Amino acid sequence: MRRKYEVTDRTGRLHTRQTESRTYTHAVIIHFKEQLPSKMWPTGWPPFSRSEWAGSRQLAENVMRRYQRYGSVEAVELLDAKEITRPIKSGDKS
Repeated sequence: MRRKYEVTDRTGRLHTRQTESRTYTHAVIIHFKEQLPSKMWPTGWPPFSRSEWAGSRQLAENVMRRYQRYGSVEAVELLDAKEITRPIKSGDKS
């Protein structure tokens, strides 16, 4: 059976994850700064966020510490993941 997880970051954006074999308890949300144009990236890029999922708080803290060292990271959040349960419809195999 497929498990679904979600977290909402400080900006209100919803981050989701689906899996059949793993259990996630925490999510690390990394907010990257805007990158100005450079020789390698002539157009630059806008600020964005991404999520890393972990099965324990210790693993999530390790990921968090790793990203905090980067100069291109504006903020890092550690959030508890919520497992989403939805009613099963007849004939639904997901």
